[in-house]
Amino acid sequence: ETFSQLGSRGVQQLLIDAGPTLITEFLKPNLADEAQISIAPLTLGNNGTAPASETMKTLANKQNIKDVQTDTFGNDIRICGYL
Repeated sequence: ETFSQLGSRGVQQLLIDAGPTLITEFLKPNLADEAQISIAPLTLGNNGTAPASETMKTLANKQNIKDVQTDTFGNDIRICGYL
């Protein structure tokens, strides 16, 4: 319903900047056609890592990213591509 409303208003692109639960809900029914992944050199958690969430582990149809492009911004890296 939300996508229908946005489409009727001329919206053709939508950026979803969210955590693993909401991102997974867009990936499960193939609602996303492009991914942008940002990597920043920060330590997370007790051992400097952040494990994949249980929610994201439930994705049945894992997809490869195609037409990959990478950019750097200082120490940060952005990976973009199509699903």
